[in-house]
Order: sequence, then C-alpha cells, then structure tokens
Amino acid sequence: MTLSKRIKNEREFEHWEETNDNGRKYWFDVIGKSGGFARYVKYVDAQEITVSFVQEIYDSFGAL
Repeated sequence: MTLSKRIKNEREFEHWEETNDNGRKYWFDVIGKSGGFARYVKYVDAQEITVSFVQEIYDSFGAL
C-alpha cells in the first residue's frame, strides 16, 4: 500500500471505514433536488487498489 493513495482517497471521500479484509470502504453523498440522494461508494483492497465503485440511489425516506 502506498500512503499517498490512502491520503488521496481520504481527501476525496467524506467518509471511510475499514473492511473485514483489511481494505476500506469510502463514500460520499450528493443531495438530490427531490429530497433523495446519491451515494458514491468505492471499495479498495489493503494496497488501496480499487476493487469496486458503485452508485447507490436513495429516496427521500432513505430507502435504497
């Protein structure tokens, strides 16, 4: 793992947490006009290499 990748991800994403496989889950939310929001989630492995990047759409009640 390069520390610079981790620092870049921490600056780019508002939230992060460790995963069970020593990787991390990063995410940030974008509020929509109708009360819902989009969540962008990036999963990385222990070396901070991107494993998956997904967009989740939630309604105004917080349901996915």
